[in-house]
Amino acid sequence: DLVVTGDLAWVGSDILLELLNQKGLKLTNHSDCGKIIFQKQEQNVQSGGSGCGCIAWVFSGFFAKKIRLGEIKRMLLVCTGALMSPTTYQLGENVVGIAHAVSVCGKGE
Repeated sequence: DLVVTGDLAWVGSDILLELLNQKGLKLTNHSDCGKIIFQKQEQNVQSGGSGCGCIAWVFSGFFAKKIRLGEIKRMLLVCTGALMSPTTYQLGENVVGIAHAVSVCGKGE
């Protein structure tokens, strides 16, 4: 029913949809926890929250209830994030991205 990412926010969500579109995949059931938590204009936020932190907070406080009520039957949580290291940054190397995917199903699914 739903694909939820951690904190791709506005920048990363646009990139995700563009890359999938280039591969001929249209993702119409995507939601991003960073976009749910933060208000872009009021907080001058582009991206940068903790993907794993954002998804844990939004899932436990919002989506878990929808699953229990049967409003969402199945969802894929993609806990997006970056493996940042001061050494990697100081050496001018690329920041490694990571995403753990967890499938969550309601009762009877």
